[in-house]
Amino acid sequence: LLGLCGDSDLRAVVERMDAGDEKAKNAVGVMVHRVRKYLGSYMVALDGKVDAVIFTAGIGENSSLIRSLVCANLDNLGLCIEDAKNKAIDGITEIQKEGLSTKIMVVPTNEELSITLQSVEVAGIKAPEPPAASDAAPPPEKDLTPREVKPKTDAHKKALRASLAKFHTAGVAQVGATALAAMGKKKKFLRSSMAPITMAKAVKDDSGAGGAEDTSVAQSVYLCSVTGGTTSLITVGMMHRILEITDKVGFFRPISSKTNEFGVDRQVALMKELFSLPDETNAMTGVTYSEAVQLLLNNQDSELYDKIISAYEQYRVGKKFVVICGTNLPALSFETNISVAHFLCAPTILCNQYKKGKTIDKLVSELVLANHELHQPGTNVELAGVIVNRIPPGLYDEFTTKGKEMFAAKNIPVSGFLPADPNFSSFRMPEIVEGIGATIISGGDFLEMFECGSFQVATGSIEEVLEEINSSEKPLIIMEATRPQMLFAVLFAKQSSNTKPIGGILIVGSTKLSPEAEMVLSGMESLVTPLIAVEGEMLNVVNKLRKLRPVVLPSSTAKIEAVNKLFDQKVDEAVIKKLCTAEVEQVMTPKLFQYRIFKSARANKQHIVLPEGNDKRVVAAAAELVKRDLAKITLLGNPEAIKNLAAKVQADVSGCNLLDPTTSERSQTYAEMLYEARKAKGMTMEKALVTVQDENFYGTMMMFAGEADGMVSGACHTTADTMRPALQVIKTAPGIALVSSVFFMLLTERVYVYGDCAINVDPDSKQLAAIAVSSAVTANAFGIDPKVAMLSYATGDSNKGDIITKVKDAAVMAKDESKYPIEGPLQFDAAVDPEVAKVKVKTASEVAGKATVCIFPDLNTGNNAYKAVQQSTGCIAMGPIMQGLRKPVNDLSRGCTVDDIVNTVVITCVQAIDAAASAAAAPPPAPKPAPAPEPIAEAPPAEAPPAEAPPAEA
Repeated sequence: LLGLCGDSDLRAVVERMDAGDEKAKNAVGVMVHRVRKYLGSYMVALDGKVDAVIFTAGIGENSSLIRSLVCANLDNLGLCIEDAKNKAIDGITEIQKEGLSTKIMVVPTNEELSITLQSVEVAGIKAPEPPAASDAAPPPEKDLTPREVKPKTDAHKKALRASLAKFHTAGVAQVGATALAAMGKKKKFLRSSMAPITMAKAVKDDSGAGGAEDTSVAQSVYLCSVTGGTTSLITVGMMHRILEITDKVGFFRPISSKTNEFGVDRQVALMKELFSLPDETNAMTGVTYSEAVQLLLNNQDSELYDKIISAYEQYRVGKKFVVICGTNLPALSFETNISVAHFLCAPTILCNQYKKGKTIDKLVSELVLANHELHQPGTNVELAGVIVNRIPPGLYDEFTTKGKEMFAAKNIPVSGFLPADPNFSSFRMPEIVEGIGATIISGGDFLEMFECGSFQVATGSIEEVLEEINSSEKPLIIMEATRPQMLFAVLFAKQSSNTKPIGGILIVGSTKLSPEAEMVLSGMESLVTPLIAVEGEMLNVVNKLRKLRPVVLPSSTAKIEAVNKLFDQKVDEAVIKKLCTAEVEQVMTPKLFQYRIFKSARANKQHIVLPEGNDKRVVAAAAELVKRDLAKITLLGNPEAIKNLAAKVQADVSGCNLLDPTTSERSQTYAEMLYEARKAKGMTMEKALVTVQDENFYGTMMMFAGEADGMVSGACHTTADTMRPALQVIKTAPGIALVSSVFFMLLTERVYVYGDCAINVDPDSKQLAAIAVSSAVTANAFGIDPKVAMLSYATGDSNKGDIITKVKDAAVMAKDESKYPIEGPLQFDAAVDPEVAKVKVKTASEVAGKATVCIFPDLNTGNNAYKAVQQSTGCIAMGPIMQGLRKPVNDLSRGCTVDDIVNTVVITCVQAIDAAASAAAAPPPAPKPAPAPEPIAEAPPAEAPPAEAPPAEA
């Protein structure tokens, strides 16, 4: 009061306010606001068990207006003043409305001891009588007139402390239902630096039965921007890292932000789809932005936090970890985020991002001040770390070095410094499509690969538009639907190597082309440039585009991979692990599976051959793999043709090795090696020279020579063409009887391995056992704990039949050959469902109800099973993944997408890493015996097929 209006006596300040003094009015407003904040904080600290709120010692004691302002709109907390009583104070007076258990009192006294004793008495809690002593003060009378009572002895002081303890633990009062609903469930609402307060115990009903409330507490982290910047990318990286450590991870937005066309918060929609979260979107948010603003404007802060706490308490049930993302919208201050983090007891990571002109001192000082705010009276939020984001490469080293020193001096934990990445500030075509609600006419398969650097409205002549294209960086060309000649002029110009790349074409005014234009476009098979359209006026559409900001979508592969890579390299792993302190059993979820295999591929890059350099999907995938630093790639084909094809799809293949088998200097060497390997099968040197010019054979010989680690083909080749060279030259790995295949089934909550669903038609018991052993090894290589179920139409001895006998025999053989648990026969439900397993399997089992690897008895069953699951659940089925070869070769579907190829190459990389590790760990081969005097060349091994015929299993 003194600082704001020059007077510290509230009575005098109120008189000045009544006289129209603006400074006094402002001072009263600030004081009331602070009183309400303290009132709310202490009510939370007392777990909602409040017996009385007392106006005394000059704070509202002498002003009915102050009392009214302090208690305004707090009915839901059980605080409501009756106006008549409030204006007629006579000594100690209760002014609450009838029927409320929390008393609101005015106590005209200046002595805190007297206030406490009188409050205890008025609340009906009798203070213990002090021991009789000559110098002890007499016990207080029941007269409630103002008086001063001072303890004169230690005995009296001890009695007073006992009285206070009894007052705190009594728990006889109830507050409003809204407050109790949220507060009563929480064991602790804040980590306070205050002295411990003994909480009142919940009152049980007469039956003594307790509720079935979930008392487990999910670990959590609150991500909060200190300057209002977005935290979308940091949230994505944090979710990925936490999913590496634990499962059952959730995402919660206390105050929902901008919504998509379905009215769902964009970050909530992104996290749900990107990480396959099973929760309903409305359960993942507390309140809407408009609700929050309205409640704050009405001074209903407590109701706002009640709603958020209630929503979070329901959402966290069953979760092991929840990532909470704060708000960054206007009208909601940083203080709001602190309060939410405080009430949710969430350790907080503060985020700040570089903006042009900011110094490291400024960035650090903003975070230091923000950290100070975390520990203001009434709040004590744990700081888990700080992240500084989007630092320009040229400043990164300076900012990192100096920043770490400055944070260390302030004892602030650093989570990481993240450099700027051009991916984060660029527009991709899917963002534009979603941002303006456009319709895709063509080029949809390649949408994510096209980046837009600017917007160019094609209103001038064709010559002017072409000039604008060549003077801009990847522009989005915007044209009226009434100018089809402009569309075809741009498409024609795109065929020229002298025309700079464009980001895409947007047609305004109609989402349908004329029949003549559609006919022409349908015949342009090589067209990959995205062509999108939107209804509306040109001016409105352009204004929408100008308001767009780069965002992250589930399809934003480049941005997501970039932030994951940054998190792996730049964020302190110890900070993340500290947040996830609980030891939990890992369940391989789809996102965790994908994240781990991509991380493994990136950490130990393998050299993969892609023989189909004439396919635009393969070329696009090769560029993507190199750009994302996932593998070393060799593309086979005519180098100039590959470069031209790459230019058409705007793929950068400069990081790929381009080789033409027909002109390669290595062809002679490979032919000699092929001849030596296959001469017992009738191979001649002349035939070998011709054979190695085939792309698949050339790629296979690169592996055979140790110059490549794996191969992926099949986009425009048959399975036989892809697999024949590997089966003839690479052969099976030591101890593996045959080549087989598996699919990784990425269901919502976990990943299963299905085999064999693509290669072996009707394996016998020995072959089925080999498939089980290989599948267990494959599962382990990909981080899946192998528990192998040999499937049949009966469980155990419940039935008889040829298939059951085959499966049973196979299970016995597989157990002898594998170190992993293998059981069978089991029905599918008994294999994967613990409840069914309890009924059908009467003996102790390591697999029943817990299977991660499912082996089908034949191809007919396996192939239909994986397709049935895929089609009925919408899950991703990665495969077929070939297993059993010395080096991995995988076959693509001829209908594969760019993403399919990328995923298959990454899987091949992981297989290659595992194959190399297994080869290194294997004992050295025994010395070969001396050759027989007359080797029999004409008697080839029975299992090796002739060169001209594909093996039966292919």
